[in-house]
Amino acid sequence: MQVSFLDPPAPQGLTMASATPTFAELKSLSAACNKLWELDTNRLEPNVHYELNLQEGKTAYARGDAARDPLFTFVDPCVFERRTYKLLFDLLDNYERETGVTERVTPKELAENNAFLNAVIDTAPMRYAHAWLVKNKKFTGDMQDFKKKLEFIWFGLYRREVRNDSSGFEHVFVGEEKNGKICGCHNWLQVYNEERHGRIDYRGYIRPKQRGCKFMEPHNKEQLITFQFQWEDEMKPVSTSLIGVSPEFEMALYTMCYLNGQENNHVQLGPYLCNIKCFSFGRGKDTKIGTAFPEALPLTEAQAATKIQAILRGSHARVRNPHVRRQAPPPPPGAAWGPPPGGVATPAPQPTRSTGNAWAKPFTQAAPSAPAVAVAAVAGPAPTGAWAKPHKW
Repeated sequence: MQVSFLDPPAPQGLTMASATPTFAELKSLSAACNKLWELDTNRLEPNVHYELNLQEGKTAYARGDAARDPLFTFVDPCVFERRTYKLLFDLLDNYERETGVTERVTPKELAENNAFLNAVIDTAPMRYAHAWLVKNKKFTGDMQDFKKKLEFIWFGLYRREVRNDSSGFEHVFVGEEKNGKICGCHNWLQVYNEERHGRIDYRGYIRPKQRGCKFMEPHNKEQLITFQFQWEDEMKPVSTSLIGVSPEFEMALYTMCYLNGQENNHVQLGPYLCNIKCFSFGRGKDTKIGTAFPEALPLTEAQAATKIQAILRGSHARVRNPHVRRQAPPPPPGAAWGPPPGGVATPAPQPTRSTGNAWAKPFTQAAPSAPAVAVAAVAGPAPTGAWAKPHKW
């Protein structure tokens, strides 16, 4: 079965015409990044297209395993039909994980890079990023010139340990191992794919800080999380990812912040206040992206309340699937990347393990009680089968 490239229709009012920055957005990077968030109509809905299981929180310096189960409970297989998601998956197996090993780029891999760039520049977030950069004199040229710039700063190879052993895309979207430490790996699709193949072991989320309080507990609808994981035999103590966002949004966001020329970029992304950290590699005209990633910022109590209300309003307005779909069991080692062979199959409906606690105690107000069946599921025996957590390696 041939996989079709189907993107969801843009909501009314969010068309390519919306990709023109307003005067206020041109004067504020934060407002521009928030507009990118609005333009990301290809973003997934929490608990509809995917479900997280955050489990226990921990501090950044804690090394114990606070998560018995995987981070991703399921991801809708239909996600792999979306054009930019499918083309991103094609790129994830093109790199050597360890620095110090020269990358050998084949003609097939160059074609995959080109196909991905052709897809992302034809989206509203990337067109908006181009328009914003041009009007702010951060870039000169049309969309084809912009595509060449993206190819250079993201896919251009450079030296971390030896010649041509790294690139911005590899570091940010795929991840690397350098001197026994995991670097980069900020893209949520890469984390999900490595986890379902049994190579990443999720070890709990890092509790977010809130001004005036010790911790603010997140909940499973979060789309900006800081967490800890072990990738094969190496640990990454702290990593932050935007969950469920589209590939075009993430590349447009980091590109806009990077070309704006600042290391720290405090921006609003929907309900999230974060700092987009950007570092360059090289000098002069050879400068490329060294890394770019989000960093969650502490919230005031008022900001936290506004964020929770926004998420709950979206939850009430959303047309929800009556059944929670479970991800198919992870393929055996060496199986193909991306969607399952033979097309996309819809898994049989299964009951949710959600506790029903949508607020997860952000303050002192009690959250709604959990349904009896959900509580029984949580209190029952440890999970077994394909999604049971593998032994530590």
